[in-house]
Amino acid sequence: MTFDPEKFRIAISTQRCVHQPMSMRVAAAQIGISATTLSRLENKQQLPDVLTLGKICQWLSATPNDYYNQN
Repeated sequence: MTFDPEKFRIAISTQRCVHQPMSMRVAAAQIGISATTLSRLENKQQLPDVLTLGKICQWLSATPNDYYNQN
C-alpha cells in the first residue's frame, strides 16, 4: 500500500474551498494543526505524520485507508 498525496490534497482542498469555504487558518484551527502544516500538506510539500493524518481524516469524515492505493 502506498499513500496517495494527490488524492489527499484534493480532499483537503475540496473540503476547505468548496464544501465549507474557509481560510487555511480556520480549517487548521478546526483540525487542530498549524496553518503552515496544512499549507504544506495541501501543496504536497510534506506527507502527514500518523497523528496529523488521523486529525485530518476525522475532519474529512474519512479513514486513512481512503488515501492509500492498494498495489
